[in-house]
Amino acid sequence: MFPTSGRLLAWCLMGSCLVPLCRLSEWCESTCRAEDRVTIRPESGTGRIALVGDIVTYNDEGLSFRVQATGEVQRIPPARIELLETYRNEAHLRAIAALAEGRTTDAIEEGSKALETEKRLWLRHEILGLLIQAHRRRQEWEPAVARFVEIVSEEPHCREWRMAPLAWEPISVSESLRQRCRRWLTSSHDSVRLVAASILSADPESAAAAKIEIDRIARTGDSYLQGLAQAHQRQTLMQSGEVSEIELARWKGDIERMPESIRAGPWYVLGQAHLRRQELDEAIAALLWLPTVHQENEPLAARATYESARIFERRNQPTHARRLYEEILARYPWSTYTSEARAALTEKQP
Repeated sequence: MFPTSGRLLAWCLMGSCLVPLCRLSEWCESTCRAEDRVTIRPESGTGRIALVGDIVTYNDEGLSFRVQATGEVQRIPPARIELLETYRNEAHLRAIAALAEGRTTDAIEEGSKALETEKRLWLRHEILGLLIQAHRRRQEWEPAVARFVEIVSEEPHCREWRMAPLAWEPISVSESLRQRCRRWLTSSHDSVRLVAASILSADPESAAAAKIEIDRIARTGDSYLQGLAQAHQRQTLMQSGEVSEIELARWKGDIERMPESIRAGPWYVLGQAHLRRQELDEAIAALLWLPTVHQENEPLAARATYESARIFERRNQPTHARRLYEEILARYPWSTYTSEARAALTEKQP
């Protein structure tokens, strides 16, 4: 459970996971220049190094940190970051608490307030990521996509790719969202065009234009955008016909070489491809990467959990299926799959 005090709190940030650690005393919200602290592992040897200063940038590829004592800016890769402490305003903390407690309306309200006063770009992106999660829990695609476009137009390699609202499953594209995505297809940012093309790929009226853009981005050298575009290409290939065992092995190898933050959708596509080939063990292995490792993409993780439970039922493994249905009710009570999970559990009661 997240605390809601407006005083400075220390948080451990690993990816986009926030863990409350301790309360720091005598900080006031009017402080004009936040002092950040980061504890890192050294490049070689043992022990820990604590740095005090300011976070300049923080994205999926690491942290740029200006050391207070020397003014030097150090680039720190994510694997070396053990603990990060910073100030978050009161509205931000209330939004975190609301989302953790399942109060999505409050999370959206408080997150929007937090954006009004937060000036640090990386923390603005963190707040936008929280809003994306809240909107997606409510099946509100348009504001979720708009918030994510705001992030990737400023930071193409953001940490929030973990929760990116891309169309890996069938979705209904409203006329308003369709028009916005068509405008985003003309953006100067490849990352924005990829998001737009992903959404439009689920829209029969726009799928052809989306495919042209996805095919173009799949030829770029950017490991994030190229990997996601290629996964969309494979999604189309999987839906249109049989995929060979050799191709699936190649897909799996490509996923394992992708940046970890973008793997959720590609694992889901691979699971669907195995399922089409009736390779149930392989399908479950791919799908369960989402709720176990890539859980920040909550709606897709809930869907993968439900589909895995259905596969266990087909394999006549009701105990495993029951555990996954119970997990849906416990972890994703807002999900569209809760009614199906509850019905399945009721049917199996003696």
